[in-house]
Amino acid sequence: MTEWALLVNPECDDAARAWVKWLELDVTNLLKRRWEFVEAIANELLEKKTMHAHQFQAAVEKVFALKQKAVYPDSRPVVTRGIYT
Repeated sequence: MTEWALLVNPECDDAARAWVKWLELDVTNLLKRRWEFVEAIANELLEKKTMHAHQFQAAVEKVFALKQKAVYPDSRPVVTRGIYT
């Protein structure tokens, strides 16, 4: 990936490496915050081997619905902001 970043900005090797590192950290953070969605999609793909857009959306919405119903042990709702935030 660093090679691609250098194609975009060939004069700045350090900037390209920093950009790639930032992307890695950003994707890692996103996956940690939304792992339940990744897992739901992976499970569907393992089961069905392929997935259409409406099936993808249905899997995401199912997880989101479960998250909206989730409560803490003291029965307060778990606040979620949205599927893609």
